[in-house]
Amino acid sequence: MRKILTSLLLVPTVSYAQPLPLNDAIDVLIGTEISIFGKIGYSSQTLLPQNFAFIDKNNSVFGVVMDAGRATREQIQAQCEEELDFILGLEDFCTIEATGILMIEGSSIVISIDEVLSLTP
Repeated sequence: MRKILTSLLLVPTVSYAQPLPLNDAIDVLIGTEISIFGKIGYSSQTLLPQNFAFIDKNNSVFGVVMDAGRATREQIQAQCEEELDFILGLEDFCTIEATGILMIEGSSIVISIDEVLSLTP
């Protein structure tokens, strides 16, 4: 009997976390600090709610809210502006490395950029 109890104590136990309700999962994501590296563009003719868009290495497009200050916003507008809707081409996009937080607006994930670490036209 003693050997059986000892064997049972050595067997790893697996516990499964309960799935989070959707609203709780969203609450966990909102405000998460992130770092980003990819392409950023600006267009005044976009179909997105934001005029800035970030494209990651998987070509996923995220709307961007620019909280890094007016000078940074104007610099990106001047250096990275697309003439047409920026989803059509990347030729005028800049490469950006930045930090910020995740936001969720309806069913969209939006990036709020707090600090630009590097910006290359």
